[in-house]
Amino acid sequence: MEVIIICGLIVFLIFGLTAFIGAPYVPTRHTDIQKLLRDELKLTKDDIVLDVGSGDGAVLQEVAKTGAQAVGYEINPFLVLVSRWRLRKYAKNVRIKWTNAWTTQPAKHITVIYAFGAGLHLKKIYQLARQQATHQGRPLRLVSYGYRLDTTKNDRLLKEAGPYFLYEIRPDFTGDKA
Repeated sequence: MEVIIICGLIVFLIFGLTAFIGAPYVPTRHTDIQKLLRDELKLTKDDIVLDVGSGDGAVLQEVAKTGAQAVGYEINPFLVLVSRWRLRKYAKNVRIKWTNAWTTQPAKHITVIYAFGAGLHLKKIYQLARQQATHQGRPLRLVSYGYRLDTTKNDRLLKEAGPYFLYEIRPDFTGDKA
């Protein structure tokens, strides 16, 4: 009985507490990802997609299939292991980092940020995207799965496609904190 309680506590700590730092783990439907990549993003081998809260790696896998590079940030160690195992055959196109996106230094040359989140988490994702665009000195695209963002006049909604909202996030050289 004690083993069951301990195992249950471990599962709660891994999955439950990570939801307080970021969005909870919610798998993305493969058909949604494929349609987004094929019809909206039109990725090339020159694109680098950052998946904030990459979960089981489903988005990373579909990005890798296009020939683009994929970087996943995931705070849940169990999901990092699952996605690394799942994506081992895409090793040349995919990197998965066990990290907190809010405390990690900006990545280099990101062209697309993909994220699922709501409320405060969505605001943090938007701020991360603005910091990334400013750090790079060029615009990037931000995909929000399921939720619309409040953006500044500097940024714009490019398209609403099913459950996705696709934005262009421009560098902020004014010091505006959004």
